[in-house]
Amino acid sequence: MIKKLRVRFILVAMLSFLIVLLMLVLTINWIISYSYRKEIDSRIDILIENDGIFPVFGDPGTEPIKVSFLPFTPETRFMTRYFVVYLDDSYQMTETLMDAIFSVTEDQAISYAQDVLLTNQTIGWYGDYRYKVVQLDSQYMIVFVDAFIYQTTIDTYQIISFSLLAIILIFVSIPIIIFSKKVVLPIAKNHERQKVFITNASHELKTPLTIIQANTEIMIKMNGDNEWLKSIMRQSKTLTNLVNKMIEISKLEEPLYSFPMQTINLSSLIQKIVTGYEMFIHQQVKTLKYNIEADIMCLGNQELLSEVVELLIDNAMKYCSEKGEIVVSLYKYKKIIFEITNPFDHSNDIDLEQLFDRFYRQDPSRQVSGSYGLGLSIARQILQHHRASIKAFLKEPNLITFVIEI
Repeated sequence: MIKKLRVRFILVAMLSFLIVLLMLVLTINWIISYSYRKEIDSRIDILIENDGIFPVFGDPGTEPIKVSFLPFTPETRFMTRYFVVYLDDSYQMTETLMDAIFSVTEDQAISYAQDVLLTNQTIGWYGDYRYKVVQLDSQYMIVFVDAFIYQTTIDTYQIISFSLLAIILIFVSIPIIIFSKKVVLPIAKNHERQKVFITNASHELKTPLTIIQANTEIMIKMNGDNEWLKSIMRQSKTLTNLVNKMIEISKLEEPLYSFPMQTINLSSLIQKIVTGYEMFIHQQVKTLKYNIEADIMCLGNQELLSEVVELLIDNAMKYCSEKGEIVVSLYKYKKIIFEITNPFDHSNDIDLEQLFDRFYRQDPSRQVSGSYGLGLSIARQILQHHRASIKAFLKEPNLITFVIEI
C-alpha cells in the first residue's frame, strides 16, 4: 500500500510539473511561430503595395524602421528571397519578377502560382514558401517569399525547447523520487501502527473470546439451552469471525506474505462452490443461474481463491433484491473472466470507488446482514497477490456486477 502511495505521489507530482512545463513550452513556441509568420506576411504586404518590388528603407547608416516583429534595414531587401507571378483569368502567365530568387526557374514559378490558385486560398504555405494571392483588375498577383530560414529557426527552437523540457523533467524527477519517501513516511508510520494495533488487539481478543465460548458451551450442557446463553454464543462467534478477518487482512498486507501456488481447474472449483450455495439461495426465494466454461486452468492458491468466490457469492446472497436472480459466469477472453451479477435495490446509494475499502458498507444497518465491510477488501487483497484485479460496476440501474480478471 505504502509503495503504491509513493509511486502515485511521484506520478502525480511529475505529471503536474510536466503539464505546467509543456504549456509553457507550447506557448513560447506558438508565440515564436506566430511572430515569424507575421514578419513574413508583413514583407509580402510591402511587396504587394510596391508592385512586387522591395523598396529601399533608409540610407546606409540610418536607424532601422520598425514595421513588424523584426526591424527593416537597408539590407532587408537583399536578405528577402522572393518571386512574383502575374496570371490572367485563364491562369496564363502575363508577367514574372524573378530577380530576387535563384533556386526557382520561371516555369516552376508559374506552376507554383497555378497550383496555388487552384486551392482557392488567398494566403498559405506552398512547401517552404509563404504566399499571398491578390486579385487585380484583370489578373492575379501571387507573391511567394522563401521562408526556409524561418521554418528552420522555428524547428530548431522546438527541438531545443522540448529537449530542455525532457532534461529538466529528468533532473526534477530525482529530488521528487528522493523526497517522496519522506512525504509518505508519516502515512507509512501511521499505517504500520494501525497494523500492529489490529494484530495485537486481534490476538488479545482471541483468547478471552475462546474462553467465553468454552464457558458458554459448558453452561449450556449443564443448564440447558436458553435465550441468554444462545445470544452470548451467537455474539461471541460473531466477534471471533470479525477478529479472524482482521488477522487475515493484516497477514495479506504483509509485503513478504506468500502462499503455495499450483495449477487449479478453476471451472471445477467454482462449479463445486456454486452448487453448494444453490440450496441456500433457493431457500431465500431467489434464483441462481450459472454459465461456467469447462476446463479453465489458472495458477493460484486453491484455498484463497475459494474464499474469494465464496465471499462474492455470499455478498450477492445478502444484497440481492427479493426474488432476484443471481448470475454467475466464468469464461476466457484473452484473460480469465469471472462475473457475478445480482439486482440491488439501493445501487444508487453506494460508492463503487470505495466499495473495496476496509469497513466500507453500502448497508447502514450492520445487524441486518451480519457483515463488517471487510469481505470485499479481503477479496481484493487476495487477488492482488494473484496479480489479478476486481472491479464493480452497474450494468444497468439496480443491477450490480463484480468482475475478476486473472
